[in-house]
Amino acid sequence: MVGVSGMDGFEQLGAPAPKPLVEGLRPSNSPLPRRRVAACGNFETGLFAGKIAAPYAQEFWLNLDDKTRRAMIWDVPMDMRCKALQDCWLRADYVGLAWTGSKASPSMACWLTAIGPGSRCAMAHFCYAKEARPLAMKIGRKMLELIAGESGFQSLLGLLPATYRHAVKFVRRLGFEHAARISKACPLAGRGTADGVLATMNLEAI
Repeated sequence: MVGVSGMDGFEQLGAPAPKPLVEGLRPSNSPLPRRRVAACGNFETGLFAGKIAAPYAQEFWLNLDDKTRRAMIWDVPMDMRCKALQDCWLRADYVGLAWTGSKASPSMACWLTAIGPGSRCAMAHFCYAKEARPLAMKIGRKMLELIAGESGFQSLLGLLPATYRHAVKFVRRLGFEHAARISKACPLAGRGTADGVLATMNLEAI
């Protein structure tokens, strides 16, 4: 369940964010413990412990357009994905969030989970809401700098469905290397099974 989603130009749903979670979420005015916050132009990023960020997963989910929701967490049935997103964040070692413009809700998220106890390699997933896509490369690179400097991980590993060509192209531009194509590695809920693209990044090179 790792890779990149939300890189297509689809219309955003008009679902309101849950009111109790909006107040004070942005790092510049946030009660959340965090490792580090970085401001850069018209966006800011923060790196949080997964269990701290998990309650905000629903707010991020409601900020996504319908096509992005169908693309992310591709091995879980659609009606279970919001809960699955929260579970992913709860299990993650770190969740990186980015905010664009003046929005209170995060516009980009990535979650990192060590591949095993004591491992310095993390499975990674990046997801962008519509308003973050014009800044996707800048946000992604800033987030990687934050992860490299603060998380303790030395490498990242991602698995993307080969049919997600926009995502495969994006991670290559971001600096991931195409390590292998794995036959039938990605079960797409209700849509059969696709080949997977294994992508890797050495954070020590950042």
